[in-house]
Amino acid sequence: AWLPFSRITPNAPPFAIYIFIAALFIFIFYTAWQYRKFKLQTKLLSFLVFVPLLIVAVAGVFLIVRIAGQQRAAVEAEVQRSLTEQVDNILQLISEAEEDVQLVGHSFSLQNYLSLASNGASPEMIALAKTNVQEEFLNFARTRRKYDQIRFIDANGQEVVRVDTASNSTISVLQDSALQHQTNLSFFTEMTRLDPGEVFISPLALNRTDGEIERPLTPVIHFGLPVYQDGQLFGVVVLTLSADLFLRPFATAEQQYYLVDQNGYFLFHPDASKMWGRDLGTGVNLAQELPDVAGQLTTASEPVIFQTSDTLFTQASLTLAAEAEPRWFLLNVTPLSTISAPVDETLQPVQFVVAAALCITPLIALFVSQSIAAPIVLLAEAAEKMGQGNFDAPIQISSEDEVGVLAHTLKSMNAELAALIGSLEARVAARTKDLLLAVEVNHQVSQVQSLDSLLANAVSLIRERFDLYYTQIYLVEGSMLRLQAGTGVVGRQLLQQGHKLMVGPGSINGTAVSEKRSLIVADTADSPIFQPNPLLPETRSEMAVPLIAREQVVGVLNLQSSEANALTEENLVVFEALAGQLTSAVENARLFAEAREAQAAVEAQMKRLTRQGWDTYLDGIH
Repeated sequence: AWLPFSRITPNAPPFAIYIFIAALFIFIFYTAWQYRKFKLQTKLLSFLVFVPLLIVAVAGVFLIVRIAGQQRAAVEAEVQRSLTEQVDNILQLISEAEEDVQLVGHSFSLQNYLSLASNGASPEMIALAKTNVQEEFLNFARTRRKYDQIRFIDANGQEVVRVDTASNSTISVLQDSALQHQTNLSFFTEMTRLDPGEVFISPLALNRTDGEIERPLTPVIHFGLPVYQDGQLFGVVVLTLSADLFLRPFATAEQQYYLVDQNGYFLFHPDASKMWGRDLGTGVNLAQELPDVAGQLTTASEPVIFQTSDTLFTQASLTLAAEAEPRWFLLNVTPLSTISAPVDETLQPVQFVVAAALCITPLIALFVSQSIAAPIVLLAEAAEKMGQGNFDAPIQISSEDEVGVLAHTLKSMNAELAALIGSLEARVAARTKDLLLAVEVNHQVSQVQSLDSLLANAVSLIRERFDLYYTQIYLVEGSMLRLQAGTGVVGRQLLQQGHKLMVGPGSINGTAVSEKRSLIVADTADSPIFQPNPLLPETRSEMAVPLIAREQVVGVLNLQSSEANALTEENLVVFEALAGQLTSAVENARLFAEAREAQAAVEAQMKRLTRQGWDTYLDGIH
């Protein structure tokens, strides 16, 4: 049998890993060699960068390799499970056929017919017994619709009873004139040599009629049982199983399968032209099509996995119960790209996190090294300046450790001067900061418009640019939504009425605010949450987008169209972006109002303080 056991294992040297390890050792050696010459901050930075980077890199590589391995194992387990299921189905079908041929061969009607024929009964009784056999075979074929033929062939090779199942599922008993002599069939001779109770199972091959392959091609397996009575062979019962029962699922399966016989000829191939290379004489086999795979088939009962450069193969052998060698080999073919795709998808966030950690780690190390070394460097510079007679250098005390004690000692040497300079600098810095804030606030306030005008212009522009039926904006007031701006006559009418809605279920706007998410009614005719407004009878689609600022909902943008499916998930992003801009505008306007109120309070306070100052001054004069 064609069963080589060699297995090819790819051996690709991981040059990238070698280069990374070599670069890492060079970096460590150089750092250790030059460590004594480094400044304090450089030493700290080298240590704080190298150690966390090493930890993150090792942990990241371990995590990536682990996830990739788990994904690969999951795919392989699923492929093995599917392959085992296919093998079990085929072996179960063959086992059932063996039981069926035993059942038919030992049927009462057949045994009665043989008894009458061997004991010289009258022709009428024999004919009646034969009719009973035909009826039993016919009923059996109708019950088990998986057999193309059910036959009893006598010891001389002549068909005695034959039931055929046509391609259109018509089941019929052949007349005596249509029965054939089968001694030229190789499997008939093998069947007659079997002991009582033994079942013959033919190779899976294309069915032949009068020595010619049937068209269309019909793959079958013949099951034969010799029929003995009183130790004498009277013939054989033959059940012809349609192999399409287990070949057809391969063609419709999501995964790709190959079924080959012991000589490597394809019994199933995704390309039908490459099947039946032995029967049709084309010679197409596994060694020609997949030479890398042909050298790795094994007789292992459990699925075996091996791979080529771009494909993962899972192989299982099919060995019948009474045989030692496999009859067939079933191969599952999975491109590595289909395995790597989910792995890559899973690893993308992991790789992003690792890359982000590798980028952030040096920044954190730089910050930590500076926070430790900077005070010492500053104290050294201040001591050097003090040694030169410069007592203006400030000394900052940033901790209570040894560095803090040293700073206290240095500071006591020029306490008065440092206190004076520090006080002056602090006062100048505070005044400068206040001035800058005042200028900035003044600049922002000068850019803010009236909230009502801004929102009114916004809804009109949105309705016009997006060709909407109606647009409005509500602002949150406690547990209510107050209409702040609306388009057209309806908007003005609702504003005059002081239109409000409750926050929460009951309306699309209230629900959007309470749930902090956008809601869409693509077609108002099919929506259970749509609440019609008699003032807006032509609304066919609606969208509510909450205005969220700092995790708080400040209002909701409501959009309505007179066309169904005009407002959908596709244009939600655009309106959410508009909602974000409107949120900023609302916040800016509110800040503007608050700044105006604060400014008025400050001016009143200044007037009051000025008046008090003058009153005090005048009282002092008098």
